[in-house]
Amino acid sequence: MRLEKLLSEAKFIRDEKMRKKINLFVEVDRLQNVSLACRKFGVSRNLYYYWYNKLEALGWTLEALKESSRRPKKSPRLSPAWKEDLALETRDHYPHYGPLRIRAYIQREYRLLYSPATIAKILKRHHKIKPKVHKARKAHPKRYNLPQPGDCIQMDIKYIPYRIGAHQYYLFNAVDDCTRWRFALVYEHKGVWETQDFFKKLLEACPFKIKKVQTDNGSEFTNIFLSDARCVGKQPKEHILDQLCRHHGIRHQLIPVGECELNGKVERSHWTDEVEFLNHRTPFTSLSRLRKAYKKWIHFYNHDRMHSSLDYMTPIEMLRFKLHGSRPDWMDLSNDVFAAA
Repeated sequence: MRLEKLLSEAKFIRDEKMRKKINLFVEVDRLQNVSLACRKFGVSRNLYYYWYNKLEALGWTLEALKESSRRPKKSPRLSPAWKEDLALETRDHYPHYGPLRIRAYIQREYRLLYSPATIAKILKRHHKIKPKVHKARKAHPKRYNLPQPGDCIQMDIKYIPYRIGAHQYYLFNAVDDCTRWRFALVYEHKGVWETQDFFKKLLEACPFKIKKVQTDNGSEFTNIFLSDARCVGKQPKEHILDQLCRHHGIRHQLIPVGECELNGKVERSHWTDEVEFLNHRTPFTSLSRLRKAYKKWIHFYNHDRMHSSLDYMTPIEMLRFKLHGSRPDWMDLSNDVFAAA
């Protein structure tokens, strides 16, 4: 009667593991021999009696045959609640931070050493990390950093991703290859006169001597690709940026056509603007507000934002390290500090 009750409930079961268990009990009932039936199904007698005792305890219902969680009831090595709260609070405040950057932020702000693996487990446990979708990417050349500030300044122009009052604005952007120090201004138009104004202000604001400027081949930076029927057989007119570079003893280098990854550091700063600045704010309603907000963002970018490519230093900290050899004090923490905490 007990087996018939179980079979009546299991009539529409599609779970392969549960059906195997039920068939095992049917075979034991048919053969009247537990050892022979277990040998036929490739299971041990102990496993049979484990499920048999569960059925007896729960009145021969299907609930007894369902797999229970194998998660341990106790986790002695689980992180304390205050550690989890600190990691989750940082993630909530900076939702674009991953385990490595959260670890660097906690080390900088709280002088505590965390393991990135521990932070990743905390975020996964609280469903703060989405599954990764791996996409095919274009092969990049070997990444490198030039040794000294000013060895190369990468310049580019970015469209502001939305219009303000039906007008399109543009961000002129410059990033130092060595320190990631950055200078940027918003303009109403993009042209040679805006390039001239931006370059002059860049020279005034830059805290080190610029040796080389690297740009793409847009008409804002060069005239070599301008086509004019009246200029057949003639050299194009020298661009105003080339004139300024020659006047200040700076080399102007153009990247090959179609290889924008060679300007990857300035391109990466554009992506950072999208993710960490523009996407977390309501659209600006005037050019003056946009310029004011960008000024604050660039200051934060240079003085407070950690960069994984700089070993989680800020551009200003890296600049001090390159010029004076002084490392930030938070980088000298040892495991003794963490143990004391």
